[in-house]
Amino acid sequence: MQAEKEFVSLYDGPRYFSKRDLHLWKQRWSHIAQLVERCVRKRNLDSAFQNSIAAVADAFQKGGQLLEKRNAAFIEKEIVAFKDFFDSVESYPLTAGQRRAIVIDEQSSLVVAGAGTGKTSTIIGKAGYLIRKGYAAPEEILLVAFNRDIVSEMDERLCSRLGSRLNVRTFHSLGLDIIAKSEGVKPSISELAGDRVKLPKKILEFIKTRKEDESFSKLVNEYTMFHFSPYKSVFQFRSYGEYTEYLNNFDIRSLKGDRVKSFEECDIANFLYANGIDYAYEKRYEVKTADMEHRQYIPDFFLPRYEIYIEHFGVDREGRTAPYISSIRYNEEMKWKRDIHREHKTTLVETYSYERQEGKLLSNLEEKLRKRGVAFNPIPSEKLFNELNELGKVSPFAMLLSTFLNLFKSCGKTLHELMKHVDAGDTRTKMFLEIFSKVYEDYTSYLQKNDEIDFNDMINRATSYAMQKEQPSKFKYILVDEFQDISQSRCRFLKSMLDQNSAKLFCVGDDWQSIYRFTGSDLSIMLDFEERFGFCERSFLEETFRLNDKLCDFSTKFILQNPNQIEKKITSERKVHKPAVTVIKGKTENALTEILNEISKRTEGKEKIFIIGRYNYLEPKNLHEMAERYPKLMMEYTTAHSSKGLEADYVIIIGLSSGKLGFPCQITDDPILNLVLAREDRIANAEERRLFYVSITRARKHVYLVVDDRYPPSTFVSEIQRDGYEIGARTIIDSVGNEIPRTDEIDMEPTFDESLLLGPAEGHYQWEAPPQRKATNSTCKKQEPNLQPKHHAQAGICPQCGHPLVWRRARRTGELYRGCTNFDGGCRYQERSY
Repeated sequence: MQAEKEFVSLYDGPRYFSKRDLHLWKQRWSHIAQLVERCVRKRNLDSAFQNSIAAVADAFQKGGQLLEKRNAAFIEKEIVAFKDFFDSVESYPLTAGQRRAIVIDEQSSLVVAGAGTGKTSTIIGKAGYLIRKGYAAPEEILLVAFNRDIVSEMDERLCSRLGSRLNVRTFHSLGLDIIAKSEGVKPSISELAGDRVKLPKKILEFIKTRKEDESFSKLVNEYTMFHFSPYKSVFQFRSYGEYTEYLNNFDIRSLKGDRVKSFEECDIANFLYANGIDYAYEKRYEVKTADMEHRQYIPDFFLPRYEIYIEHFGVDREGRTAPYISSIRYNEEMKWKRDIHREHKTTLVETYSYERQEGKLLSNLEEKLRKRGVAFNPIPSEKLFNELNELGKVSPFAMLLSTFLNLFKSCGKTLHELMKHVDAGDTRTKMFLEIFSKVYEDYTSYLQKNDEIDFNDMINRATSYAMQKEQPSKFKYILVDEFQDISQSRCRFLKSMLDQNSAKLFCVGDDWQSIYRFTGSDLSIMLDFEERFGFCERSFLEETFRLNDKLCDFSTKFILQNPNQIEKKITSERKVHKPAVTVIKGKTENALTEILNEISKRTEGKEKIFIIGRYNYLEPKNLHEMAERYPKLMMEYTTAHSSKGLEADYVIIIGLSSGKLGFPCQITDDPILNLVLAREDRIANAEERRLFYVSITRARKHVYLVVDDRYPPSTFVSEIQRDGYEIGARTIIDSVGNEIPRTDEIDMEPTFDESLLLGPAEGHYQWEAPPQRKATNSTCKKQEPNLQPKHHAQAGICPQCGHPLVWRRARRTGELYRGCTNFDGGCRYQERSY
């Protein structure tokens, strides 16, 4: 039978038997599948024919199992046959995992690699294997990377190792060539492309140019005044701490610069300002009201021209408050305020949170004020726009529009498609998209007028030309490095290239190092690889050349706290007997000195040191001085993002505090960006966790985590201390650089230290006895009194905001009290020692 012959030729052939080959065979012979099943049951057929029928039936029914068995044997045979090549193609012999990944020749191959497992070596080995097998000539292999530096390095290594020049390109340069071949001329790239300074400035110009358009100007003014920060009601938060954290994150201020206590107060302040109504925010009431139970009364707003007070009450229609605020106490305060106005015959206008939720806050306020004779003198739209611009309110909006623009052009959706995902009552998003549509028109016209394109056009137009197949691709294999960084537009581009001539795809990436969602990268493309690219075989690189076994265990445990990732067990042959991560608490400058002294003393040769921070501004000011002081240490500061792809002997991570500019960063993306960003992980701080993982895994020998004791510690550090990670004994450095020894070095009773918060346990926070400095090493002669267990067994949770409480000692009296850790967030809760 011909069907049997074709299957046997695939099964016994010299190449890898791919899933696509099996699928095409089944598809080609699908018309005989039922006939074969009937023939199998017949007894009177010629034995040779019967055997053929049985073989074909097995191929239909058990093809997948046969394919796996056959390929397993093929892989082992190839690994043996190419042993000399695999031993010598790179500086070190390739690992078993690398060899297996290379000889697999599925239609689409995904190599899931860990940090330091030899991703680049695997790609070089793959290219060399294809050439030596005769599967493809060098010019028929395309290697795609994401930046020019990687392309240059890869090109040099390929030429050095293989003696052949391959097509090594960035996605952009490849797209540019396809456009040039299709249009006969290479397009000019706009100076705005990829420029995070020039593009927002140009968008600001577009907005200013349109300000004479009354409807557009009003739209921008209204958005900037009332919708720039995403509104959330006080009722949408679980605790006061969560609420104040949200306000702090968006820095809610009125147009006059007042930092207000709620979105609703901000709306009221801006409404008064825009309508030319003079007001004072939180001015003391004209009559003294302070008594044994109350402080001096400070109303929310005062209109001096009309002697009208405005109080905004955070209640619903039934007078209920948010769950974390005492409704009884709040309503008593409301009554007290009303009674004061009644007693002193002053005018009070009341507004309520429920009015904002019903969309009537400002219209109701206008009605109430007009009834009391308040004159409205709205600032003309153009003048108001100019004032908003002078106040610095328009530039951040232009920045948001520029970010949205790039992501919009990359995600592949139309404005109409985006609008379909907007809730009917979401005025803010609808208003934004209406403004964006005008800005997008201006931007497109600007590029066309200058006969230019941007990077997104480069990818999108190249994709369109590739799909038309007017100039078929010559590539038989496409190899992609750092696949976890791919975006939707690049994915479409890649598929259009593959579809031209059924080229095979070989991708290498590490989902644990996906850290570029903010630029459009979509991790789901790698996680759902089979759905995107069809017939696929996954392989894993799990033996690291960089990390020692302790760093492997530490980093793997940390990253897998997010279960929405590909699980892999990274191993190392480099065994160490002590923890490879040390947490050091103290002033950053002192901690760095201590660490560098320690490393310098233990090393004889040159050692490379990375000092890694989340942000550029964290770079130590005295870095050059430190480098001169420690000539054996080659020091370099780098941000966490910039450290990706690099390695050093030692890594020191600084800036490990909590908050907006902490690590993890708590600056929240504007929810509008979710329309064009890849779907976000449900796990909190998922991408920040991957970024921290990247930072940790740059080290070959040891990682130091520096926690500056002047700031609240990073939640990542708290987790590491709390959840049983294997770390070095904590070294604490005091304000003058003296080391405080560990508890096991002393015989004295421990004193209490609020820094040793371990984390929540059954609704309370656990505490650990702190280290105590030796008396001879102490800068303070006074010894703290020993605390009874009741003072440190359970610290508790703040009843007002839900943040942890910590024990402190009053400076003046020395009295112990518990205070809320959310002081910076506005919580002032305290309770005395019991």
